[in-house]
Amino acid sequence: MGKKNENPLVIVTWLDTVESSQWMNTEEIYEVSCVECRTVGWVIRKTEKNIVLASTRSDLESNVISIPIGCIESIRYLRAGKELELDVDTSR
Repeated sequence: MGKKNENPLVIVTWLDTVESSQWMNTEEIYEVSCVECRTVGWVIRKTEKNIVLASTRSDLESNVISIPIGCIESIRYLRAGKELELDVDTSR
């Protein structure tokens, strides 16, 4: 990826691993499953092994995540749409 305006904004749906250190019986173990996650960010890099997203940008990137390609269920590209007026109390 090159300049910041060339990085697409995406929402990635992916499966995350689950780990438990508690004692479980067999029935409980069969209930353990991956967790479906959704992450929104700008694509910084995509390789055969992973996609790297940053969800906060300025002169630098922050809130960076690397998601293994094998965990990804879908990638949707987001585009600018109608702006929404949000009521936000900015008084502090």
